[in-house]
Amino acid sequence: MDRLPTHYGRQGQPRSQVIYHSPRFKGYVASLVLSKCILAYAYFLSYNILNYLHVVQFLFIARLVASTTLVIIQKPFSSGSKLTRSQWLRVFRHAVINSSLALLELFGLTLCGPLRTILLTQHKDLVVIVGIKALFTSAGGHSKFRGAICFILAVLSLLFLDFDDKGALPTEHPEGYQHHGLSHAFYYVVSLLGLPDHKGGALLLALTLLLQTGFRTLSRTLAVDVGGAKRLNALSSVISTVLLAPLLLFVKVPSSMNGEALQVPFFVLPLVFSGLAVFVLDYYVESVCTLRLDSCITARLGSLTVFAAALLLAFSWGTSGHTGHTWTGLTSGQHSLSGGLLFAWVMFMFATLILSSPDLMGTKGTLVGYSSGGDPLYNFNGDAFHTGPGYSMLSVLRSGLTQIMKESDSRRIFYFLCINLMFTGVELLYGMWTNSLGLISDGFHMLFDCSALVMGLAASLLARRSATRTFPFGYGRVEVLSGFMNGLFLVVIAFMVFSEAITRLFDPPQVKTERLLTVSIAGLIVNLIGILAFRHTHSHSHGASHSHSHSHGHSHTGANTNLQGVFLHILADTLGSVGVIVSSLLIDQFGLLVADPLCSVFIAVLIFVSVLPLLKHSSMILVLRTPLQLEGKKLPSMLSKVLKIEGVLSYRNEHFWYHTSDVLAGSLHVQIAKDANSQKVLSQVTSLFKELGMQHFTVQVEKEEFFQHMSGLRASTNYYSNALLRSAAHQASNGALSLCIVKSI
Repeated sequence: MDRLPTHYGRQGQPRSQVIYHSPRFKGYVASLVLSKCILAYAYFLSYNILNYLHVVQFLFIARLVASTTLVIIQKPFSSGSKLTRSQWLRVFRHAVINSSLALLELFGLTLCGPLRTILLTQHKDLVVIVGIKALFTSAGGHSKFRGAICFILAVLSLLFLDFDDKGALPTEHPEGYQHHGLSHAFYYVVSLLGLPDHKGGALLLALTLLLQTGFRTLSRTLAVDVGGAKRLNALSSVISTVLLAPLLLFVKVPSSMNGEALQVPFFVLPLVFSGLAVFVLDYYVESVCTLRLDSCITARLGSLTVFAAALLLAFSWGTSGHTGHTWTGLTSGQHSLSGGLLFAWVMFMFATLILSSPDLMGTKGTLVGYSSGGDPLYNFNGDAFHTGPGYSMLSVLRSGLTQIMKESDSRRIFYFLCINLMFTGVELLYGMWTNSLGLISDGFHMLFDCSALVMGLAASLLARRSATRTFPFGYGRVEVLSGFMNGLFLVVIAFMVFSEAITRLFDPPQVKTERLLTVSIAGLIVNLIGILAFRHTHSHSHGASHSHSHSHGHSHTGANTNLQGVFLHILADTLGSVGVIVSSLLIDQFGLLVADPLCSVFIAVLIFVSVLPLLKHSSMILVLRTPLQLEGKKLPSMLSKVLKIEGVLSYRNEHFWYHTSDVLAGSLHVQIAKDANSQKVLSQVTSLFKELGMQHFTVQVEKEEFFQHMSGLRASTNYYSNALLRSAAHQASNGALSLCIVKSI
């Protein structure tokens, strides 16, 4: 059989996706894999050439080679209908935009290197569009949303976790590259942001990917009007070559490399190869495979292949005795691999696999049996049934904001969180700019206070969710776990700031104090706003704690407990801001550079001291320790009252713990007399512990006859087990029983 259908639609009709088992199908796959490997090699080769040629020179020669080839193959001027004037204008506009995007991609290649450029640009339009729809709409279900998150994590990893060139300064230009108006403007913007050039290049390539996706999507209508995508590509390539020719007059042609005269073959052969591989071979192979294979398969296989080939080339390119030759290797030390880059590579692979997977609507299920009526029963895995609303960033944000605005506590936390986050970003950026460790440490402290705000906000939202069969006690314990993890992170940050401050005590660096005092005072104002917003919470929580001794018992102070923790963090931030202000005044007025590390030590100690109660309290809850306030007189007094209840003989297995920071739970086994009323005893014991504040309390009532029954059952079981063992041993000794299996109950 030539092909087998693998997917069926809702009406039972076969879908378009098919699997070919003919050699022709394998030939298409092999061609796609080979072309993508050649494409990856062409990017590495192009990067070497761009170390000596300007991007305009490179693009002109590559387009000239590609245009000549496309005109010979496609014959765009003689084949097809004659274009009208408006169509020529649209093709001209297409060529201008296409050339601009190509220049941006090549400029990003000079900044980021070939591997990072491939990871950020070699994505099919299908993958990008599906990811955007999954983020901002409900299309694709949960799996596509996860794929979009993987894609975002990959880009963020390249921006924040990838240390490309450790020796590069934020405004340093790549060596050997010629700079003109647009590149100078780019470096000016990057220098204002304080980013290294390769991170600015990553931002540029990510923006270029979005622009290219939108450009190719909007160009489909023009391709239909002019007679097909291939004809449009050929015409646009020819016009691009003509447009780039005048720009060569403003670019200097290199005449030497490392003091030696450049030979013509040094550029011609690599340029011809790169132009044919990037603009001709990859385009035609991908077009044919998209028609013959499924578009999802082409997108997935093509991207995964070029990513894998690029990583292998990055490991092997110029590793053995590098000479800087155009065909064999990169300049030593340029664009090295990093942990952030490898993590981004893995995330891009996962994102491509998920986003390029076909729609699971109508996927075949596994036959698991038949119903009583004879109907077949199928099991569908994955997201086959997740075709409803699904996740989307907008829907999640809209739902979250709606829940936040319902109560005053969550609204207050959210408003202050927004203010705190905005100022934290300003403080961290300015601290890095002025080289102030005190400002940076205070910024990180405020950042983790923002995490405390997020934890309190999440706790207030999760507390409204009702218990489920999977989580019968609700979701309140998530707050405890989050608080414990937040405390551990704060301890790590305090240790790092303390160790760095001790080092700077012996060698204080120069600190710029031009605007340090202004930023510190602004931070103090922000913290004072927080104190004014949450001051009643601190006082109210002290008063509410007294309610545990009353008969009502049931505490309603859970939200106030969270807000009290927020208040303490804000108070610590206020003291930290005061410390930074003092250090900046001492440095500005008296030149005491040692004041900055001293204030950093103070802030680090403050962080550590403020987090100890949080760690202690959360760890005690997680290990189910008996509450401290019950270990004194309350718990023994309450247990003695249990013994005074009519009919109660004794108790055992008393367990009491905190389920969350404000929810007490416990269990108790009570032995009662034979003639006692079990329901009455149960009600009285429960009432006693409800007065103690128990919100989840379980009482097991046991009578004496139950223990007599269990004792007799155990005695009879032991008797029969011993008799069976003696009989089996006797038969085995006489040889009458070769195999004896005894089951003890």
